[in-house]
Amino acid sequence: MVVKVAINYLGEGLEIMELINEGNIGLLEGLNSLSEEDDIDQFLSPLVEESIQHAIRNYNNRSSPNL
Repeated sequence: MVVKVAINYLGEGLEIMELINEGNIGLLEGLNSLSEEDDIDQFLSPLVEESIQHAIRNYNNRSSPNL
C-alpha cells in the first residue's frame, strides 16, 4: 500500500525511498489507532498520504529561498 501511494508523489521533490519511509511512518501511526471494525486500506491509506504530503511540504519549505 505504501509503495502504491508513494509512486503517486514522484516528482514532488523527494526520492522514492524517502516517500516510502514517510509513508511507513503514517502507516505505523495509523496501526496504533486501528480498530477491528476498520477497513484497513480505507483507514490507513489517507494516513499514509497525509504523512507523505507533510514530508513534501517540509521539503519544499526548506528548499524555497526566503524572500
